[in-house]
This record gives sequence, C-alpha cells and structure tokens, in this order.
Amino acid sequence: MTLIIVRPKALVPFDRSVLALGLWVCLTLFSAFFPIPGVAATNCGGADVQFRGVDLARVKWFVSSELSPAASADEVTSRATPTAPIKLHSLGTSDSLTLFTFIEVPGQTSFGALLTIGDLEGDDETYFNGQIVGKTSGRGISDLGVPRTYYIPPTAFLEGRNVLAIKLRGTFGRSQVGIKREPLTLGFVPRPPDARELPIRPAVAPSITSQQALSAIMAADPEASASAVLGKRPGFGRFGLFFADGLPAVAEVGPTAIRNRFPPEFRVRLDAVTNVEIARDKSDPGIDSWHKVIRVQASSQGEQLRYTIRTHIFYPGALLQLEEGPALVFQITGAQDLSAYKVPTSTLANLLEVPAGSEVHAYVFATRKGKTCPAIALVADGAGNLTLKNNAVELAVARVGKSKKSPRVSIFYPFGIRICETHGTEDSWAGIVATLAPSPSVDAAQSFRAWLRTGLWFPSATDEYFRIFPDQSFVRVYNLARFESVIPSAGDIPPYLVLPPQVSFARNTFKYPVRTSETTATPVVTFTGELHAELVKPPVSGAASGKRSTSRKQISSDDLYVWFYDLPVPPLDERGLLAVPEQGELKALLNTSFPDLPTTITGPGVDVLYKARTQVFQAYSFLTPDNREKLVANTRRILPAYLQHGVWYDSVEPFSGLRFWWCYYIEGPYFDRYDQDWGNGLSLYGLYTAVKYLGEWEWVAKNWEIIERMFSWFAVSDDWEWMRASNGVHGHGTGAGDCTNATYVGALAYAKLARETGRTEEFLYGLYTAARAALPALTRFAYNDFAKEQGLVKESARLVVGFHEGQGFLTGELDRYPWNVTSLISGNGVQPELFDLLRKYAEPLVTQYERVFDAAYPQWDNGTYRYSFRTIYRDNSGYISLPHIYLRTRMNLDGPDQLRQRIERAKANSEFWWLAPPVLAEVMQPMRAKVYLANWGKCTFLGGSIVPLEKGRMRIEAQFDNRYPPDTVEIVLPRPHRSIEINDAPVPIPDIEVEGLRVRVRLRKPGMNLLSIML
Repeated sequence: MTLIIVRPKALVPFDRSVLALGLWVCLTLFSAFFPIPGVAATNCGGADVQFRGVDLARVKWFVSSELSPAASADEVTSRATPTAPIKLHSLGTSDSLTLFTFIEVPGQTSFGALLTIGDLEGDDETYFNGQIVGKTSGRGISDLGVPRTYYIPPTAFLEGRNVLAIKLRGTFGRSQVGIKREPLTLGFVPRPPDARELPIRPAVAPSITSQQALSAIMAADPEASASAVLGKRPGFGRFGLFFADGLPAVAEVGPTAIRNRFPPEFRVRLDAVTNVEIARDKSDPGIDSWHKVIRVQASSQGEQLRYTIRTHIFYPGALLQLEEGPALVFQITGAQDLSAYKVPTSTLANLLEVPAGSEVHAYVFATRKGKTCPAIALVADGAGNLTLKNNAVELAVARVGKSKKSPRVSIFYPFGIRICETHGTEDSWAGIVATLAPSPSVDAAQSFRAWLRTGLWFPSATDEYFRIFPDQSFVRVYNLARFESVIPSAGDIPPYLVLPPQVSFARNTFKYPVRTSETTATPVVTFTGELHAELVKPPVSGAASGKRSTSRKQISSDDLYVWFYDLPVPPLDERGLLAVPEQGELKALLNTSFPDLPTTITGPGVDVLYKARTQVFQAYSFLTPDNREKLVANTRRILPAYLQHGVWYDSVEPFSGLRFWWCYYIEGPYFDRYDQDWGNGLSLYGLYTAVKYLGEWEWVAKNWEIIERMFSWFAVSDDWEWMRASNGVHGHGTGAGDCTNATYVGALAYAKLARETGRTEEFLYGLYTAARAALPALTRFAYNDFAKEQGLVKESARLVVGFHEGQGFLTGELDRYPWNVTSLISGNGVQPELFDLLRKYAEPLVTQYERVFDAAYPQWDNGTYRYSFRTIYRDNSGYISLPHIYLRTRMNLDGPDQLRQRIERAKANSEFWWLAPPVLAEVMQPMRAKVYLANWGKCTFLGGSIVPLEKGRMRIEAQFDNRYPPDTVEIVLPRPHRSIEINDAPVPIPDIEVEGLRVRVRLRKPGMNLLSIML
C-alpha cells in the first residue's frame, strides 16, 4: 500500500487532542495532589469552609445578546434566557452573545480556580464577576479542539453568588457560537499554573564546534575578530513537530514521499510503517534550524526495511540511505504520463570522473508533455533498476551482492520549483536536457553537468555566526557548511554556497543595500526567489586547522566552507511626538479614545503589556493630566507585578528538545498553535515602550529572565529562508502581515532593552535578529509580480502578505474583507518603527500598495459602511481605517485637510479605536515642520510641546526626569536651531552635537530637566 504521511501515534491530530484534553482535565482535578474537593480552606474568615470542584455542565445557564459580561446576578436572572450549557446558538443579527452561570462560594477563599471548557465554537472572552480571566480566538477550534483553561485568581471571588460570563463571537464571520462538549468544570487550586525555570539549550552538541567555526571565519574574513563574532542560538526553524516539511525548492518531503509543485512525485513503496523518529548521534543532532534526519522502520512485500531520509534548507531534494533490508523501491508518478531515462554509465563517468567499478547511476524524470519540475535520482553504492509496472514507473535501489555498503539515493529537482515545459517529442535523457537547456547550442552533457551540481553536494553540517560593524550600520552574517558528495567522487564540480533567497531578491528587486561578494545565479528557483550563490572560495581544510585549502580538486567532508553577506541594521530611532497647539477637536478625540487599561495580570502578555497601553504612551505629550496620571499609575502597578508573577507557558519542541515560552496563540489546522510570534513580539514591544517612557530600567535589569522567555520563541523557530521566526512550532509559515510586524518590532525592543541594561551580547543578538526580520517586512510588498509569474498566486485580486511552507505565500483578498491586506502595515495597531523602515527602504512599493488598496476598497475610511457579509472586526472599524490613515500621514500621501476629513468619516465606527492615539498624534503634527525625539536614553519622558512664535519661529520644549545622569537626548528638527537651553540656561558647546538636522544634547543635572530649543 502507499502511505501519504506517517507520524508517531502521539502526534496524530486526534491522539494529540485527546492527550491535551487529558492533561487539562488533570489540571482541573488538581485535588489528586492537594486535598480538594473536600478540604478546609486556610482560615477563611475564621470559618471552616469546604471548597469543592464544580461540574458546570450540571448547573443552570443563561444566554443573552444584550447583557454585558459584567451584568449582576439579578440582571442575569431577570433579563437573560435559560439555556442548556452544551448547545450551539445562532447569532442572528447580533455581533455576539454571552452565556452566564453562577458559582456559589460559602466564604472568602485563599484558593484560585481553573476553569476548563472542553470545546467552544467561536471566539470567547471569559469574565468572572466582570473581570476578564481569559480569551481565545482563531479558526479550526471545533471538533476535538484543545480545551480552553483559564485561571481565576482568589481575589476575583466574592462570598456568595459569583457570576461566570462567556462572551462569544463568530470565528471569522461564522454565525453559530456555543459550548460544544464537556468537560465544563471549575476546580480550586492552591496556586496558578507556573512555568518551570529550565534553561534553553540544544539536545546534543553542534556538529561544528565554536572553536572550529571561529577559526574558519578568521581565515575567511580578515576584518573579523573572534571577540566580535557571535553564534546563532540553537533552533529548529521550520522543522519542528511534524515529520513532513516544505523546503525552499521542494513542496514537501516526508518520511515516505517527496513531491514538488508539478510532477514527478516519488513515494517509497511500503506495506506498513512501524516507527518514525528523528535519527541522531553524537555527531549529528538529527534536527536543527537547517536540517532534519528521519529514520523510518517499515515493511515492503514481506521484507523489513530501515532507512533514513535527510533534508536540508539549502538542498532542493532529499538524501535517502538504506540501512536495513534488500532494496528501496520508489514509485514515480506524473499527471498523466512520465518520461524516465537512465543516463549511460559512460556519460556519467566522463562527467563526474567516477572511479572505475563504482556503483553510480543517474536517472532523469519529467512529464512527457506539459508542465513539470524535472527531477534527478543519483544512486551510489547500490544497483538501480528502472521498470514500468502498471503504467507507473518504479526505481528499485538494491544492495550489490554481499557488499556491506549502504545504498544511497539522492532525489533532487535541479530547477527547484521553476515551471518547465516539455513537448512530448523527447525520447531520451539528452532530449529532455536539450529541451530545457538555456540555448540550443549548449551541449546536452554539459547542461546535465550543470544540473548535477545543484544536487551533487549535500550539506552535512551547517551553522551561522554574525558580527555587527562598529558603527552599528551593518550586520555581517557568516554561513558555514561542510559538504559530502552524494557519489564517491565529484570531479572538479564544487558545491554551491547559496544565499537566503530573500537576500538576493531584495538586492535585485528594489536595491536593498545588501553587500555580498560576487555571486552567480543557480538554475534553482525557490518559493521566495531565484537561488543565488557566492562564487566558491577555497574551503578551510580539516576540522579546525584554520588554513585555506589550496586545492579544489579533492573536496573532503572535513572541509569547512565560509561565506558571508552584510545586511543593514534597521533604523533604531524612537518617535517621541510633541504636542501642538490649536488642535482642540483632534486632541479631545485622542483623549476620549483612551481605552480601559488591564487591571489584573491574569491575561496574556500581549493584553497586559501591549494592547491599549502602548498606544497611549506613543501619544503621551497629547494626553490630559488625568489620563497621564491614570496611565502612569496603572503601569507602575501592573507591569512589575506581571514581570514577577505573570504566566508564561513553557513548552518543549519534541524533536529537538528545545524549550521556549509563549503567552498567546490562536488555534488552527491540526488543532495546533499559531501566531505565537505575534503574542511574544507585541509583549516585548509593549514592555519596552512602557519602560522607555517611564525610565523604569530597574524593572528590566531585575527581571531579565522574563525578557529572555519572551524572546526565546524568535531564537528557536528562526528560519533561514524566511529570515525570521515561524509562527508555530510546526513551521507552518510566518503568519499574516501582523505577525511579521510583531516579530520585527519585538526584535528591536529586545535589542534596546538589552542595550539600556548593559547586556552587550544580547543587544547585538537583537540587532542581528531585527536586521534579518526587516527583510520579510519589506519584501512582502515586492513579491506580487514574482508570485504571479511563478503561478503561486492564482487569483488576480490578491496581495502577498506572508510566507507559507511548501506553498510559497499567504495572500490577502482584495475583493473580500480588507483586514488581511491591512495586516501588512498593522501589527494590531501601528508601530512607528515599522514605518521608519518602510520609508527608508521601500517607500515606492508601499505607496503602490496603498494605491491598490484604495482602488479595491474606496469606502475604507467610511465608518458607516457595512459589508454584505459578517466581518471579524466589525466593518470599517479602527482596525481597518486607522492604519491606513497613519500610513498616508507618514508617507505624505494626503494633505492635512484630507487627513482630517478621513478621520471625521472613520470615527463614525468607534470599534477598536484603542489604537487611535498614535494615529491622531501623527496627524496633528505640522506637515512641514515635523519634530520628534529620536532617543532620550534612560530618562523618563514627561511630555513636550511645540510653541509657535511670531514670524514663523517656534520653540520646542520637552521635559525629562534624568534618572541616570549624565544622559543624552536626541531630537530631529525641521531646520537648524537658533539656540538651546536646559532649565532656562544655555547649554555648554561641548554638550551639543549636531549632525545635519539631528541634535544630541547631554543632560548632566539629575532630576527634572526642561530642554528648550529655539527655531
């Protein structure tokens, strides 16, 4: 029989869900380890009170589409409708409905509780006595989804009747919501779930030691120094959790099959698979950010087989090795029919200088007529036999006689995902090669030699190091690899030293200032562009000699190749805005958009640290005194508590053994977690923003372990092709646009948090991560033409918004709801740092994007507009209108009057206007006289203003609490200054540094400092 995908039992979707269900139920039944139910609470008001778990599926429930989740018990019983707990409800014309039930508590409890909901249909916000205790959103939740479990702190409980409320909205526009199945329980626990403090470390030692790597880098780059070079942290990239993976140039490689966008497709002929596992030994971890080795035990026609299949991010195919059993048999299929030819042994020997008597064979596969991704199978140390059986092609690779050698088969696509066309007239391997040759004059044998180069060398070990240039303008990224030849000899054909496709794409498409040595184009096309390689340099000979090899002829598996490229470090400016006069209406709108701030630390980091809080800090100078006081008081109370006691869930990727932490996810296909990058990235960004404005750097210094937990995701899931983290442990992709934005600003935040707390290596690692994440944040705006040329976007009314494993791109519709394409510029709110990057490197691309969006959605700024279908973010709410108004402001696409008209139209829909403050603050800036604070060190920023004077002059004022003197304030001006004062006194000339219109002023006096600049 033919198998499609094989996973160990614990990873099959059904079994994983049942396992998760059992684990959560175990948490709810915590009483197995603590005497609950039936235990006396500790001195609960002097009363000996029993607190028992509650089966909420056996109590009375109510439903209402009108009542608030904060409704009282009397309001619920008098105005809501009784209902069954396990039931689906139609939303009808309502946006949401709320389920209610009551929890009777006989006294004050010192215990918290875990609420477990077996399965919900819909996005939920769950409240206890009006206090939100958790929420989850996303698709794919129903039908054996992962149960939702929320912790209710003891402070939320009242003596007597407590109200539990679950507010439900239709997921992605669905019209039904409700609780679908049990368990539906509430169990008291003595403490909240907490993450264990375990180190992040690889499961096995790396194949290239740091000593070997540094020695090779020093030999390859005269500018490098060992003290300045740092290594990439251990990761699993896209290779986590699932055994099947998409590669840059191959649609999918699994334990039993290899397929590309077009035929041929290869499947191992098997009867049954008995075990699949990661194959590892002391010299190979079996999985890292670049490769995965899978060992398969199976049976085929009554014979037991064991083989490994190796994949690598650089390699356009896979390498299989037969470890046990007589033969590996591949079934090769095409759309209708297939051409399959063996290359004559004499031709192969001449091309590759194969030693006499070597068992080396090559086969070429392509469809007979039509679209194809031609493939090559190279066989070494085994006998190959090509047959036609039942209209299908089979390739059997068997052991040779009594040889103890393990046959190896490399299956690779020399053109990657490139679409090739055959005409049906080819009748030999040479005919196929000639048809696909770049020119009819090219000799078929030489063309085939070029094809072979793409798959002849398999990277046996890979690593990455980097260093930041002293002026912090560029990061140099070093790729290191050892290669092994698929066949015993490779003649003088060297390996390709390939660059991540996005590096070449950005350089060649919109002149991104990437620096590389001379490169050559390979025949391979990947999902993210043509694969370019640096011209081969002599390798470092031996494992750690540090000396260049003088010969390319004989390449050893010990030779360590080093090649590198430079990426610009992205802009590091802040954008501290100063209030302007005579903006009463917009300033009032800004302050009435001041949202409710979280009052507890029970939510995920993205809610506690980022949502609402970050947006009002970004408009701090425009806040009323009352709103400033509210913001500061809440932040000083909540943030330290969250850093010390907020829950970060810790997980271990099962293949690599690497540990990471997360605070948020949405559920998706296979009932797995998606968008963890979004939750962690915005948590980092929100924390940094608050600390930056308040100057509370001690919070960071004392809780750096928590910062590392937030950042851990971006290290372990970093992907070479995507140049940033995956959005799930399974390597599904990089999420939509908002996930990429969150990754980028999260990396910048990590770097700046480290810089201001004296952590040099962490600061440099943050810059390295941000420089790589900047690439996909930019290239998404340029990939539409490439995607359409390669047939990766079928509908014309779509735009690229992200990257998808094995499929190329995630796209957003231009003929449905506009959120997906809006997510390109919004990480759920606007991040000024992203727009600094877009303005500097991709302004024409972003301007064109906005024109396309405006043409597709001419009503986007109309708050009264209603779509003809249910929408996830309530028509043209702030999620839609405000990011585009911000973009048009920053890119100078609209004038002041037009921007105000857009705001007037948009404010008719006030939903999700918690992200309005920075947008409105930016609109209020003088069009031709924009001023902003680019940095203020560790000071507390207390607000500032622009004061107009007569004859077009102005005075800039900004106040700081200089908590760590001396410190430096950096400000960008619209024209040269006339004078600078601190606390009404002139500033000494040595304390002023001017670079164009950028002015740096040194603050020496501790405490309050008023900076005044006359223009």
